[in-house]
Amino acid sequence: MNTFKHVLNTWLLSHLLHPFVFLFFKNWISSYITWDDVVILAVVSIIISIPALLLGWFFLSFLNFNSDIPFVKQGLWLFLTALAIILNLLIILIIVGAPEEISEGFIFLIPAIVSSWIAILIRTQQFQYLFTSKSTDNENSLV
Repeated sequence: MNTFKHVLNTWLLSHLLHPFVFLFFKNWISSYITWDDVVILAVVSIIISIPALLLGWFFLSFLNFNSDIPFVKQGLWLFLTALAIILNLLIILIIVGAPEEISEGFIFLIPAIVSSWIAILIRTQQFQYLFTSKSTDNENSLV
């Protein structure tokens, strides 16, 4: 499995989980939310988070060349996905021309980061396979 396919599948799983995590956090903060809000959030978040998908692909490609310890890579991947989501918010706010609205945008970051972390933890086995399969492929191509 290549890195882009892994990032894309994790990104899609994260977006599947995002409305449920958002509902949990929103109901924890206040009780007023409708299903229309959740559907709009799901559609808009997929469109808006495309830069985070590309940043995640870049970050995971960077992890291919770093530490061989799996738990270190997993921890870095968790940190880098949160960083990609925060950078995505900053990029969107700069493009829209409203960088002063960053404090309001951070409320939406918490469910996004939590859903991405849950998706990464669900896909831990595929993450480990991503790095072990490359070394096996390289060994087979040398023979």
